[in-house]
Amino acid sequence: MPERRNIYFYHKKDEETMEKVAPLYSLAEEHAFRIVNDFKKANIIVSIGGDGTFLQAVRKTGYRDDCLYAGISTTGSLSLYCDFHLDETDKMVEAMTNEQVEVRRYPTIDVTVDDQHPFNA
Repeated sequence: MPERRNIYFYHKKDEETMEKVAPLYSLAEEHAFRIVNDFKKANIIVSIGGDGTFLQAVRKTGYRDDCLYAGISTTGSLSLYCDFHLDETDKMVEAMTNEQVEVRRYPTIDVTVDDQHPFNA
């Protein structure tokens, strides 16, 4: 993934979460990833939480198809959208440095409910 170096972390900004994710910021920088604060400048968007957090990250960053989304679970198990657990940084590094990231594509549809403004789902 040499062309994908700009990473945006999507997660809660509370003190507890910030403490948990701080090592990920350091790890990203150690492996020559550039952390960006604007998701529009990212080509990798990493959600940290659970499936709900992942879906919110996708929605709030505009359902971008020009970047890679990755999910990191903070719960006791992996889930549908989270391929890594927060405590398994060695697996994350191996996957990213050896380009062993499985890319799955999930289609979106435009939905209109009760003649309201359409939205993606």
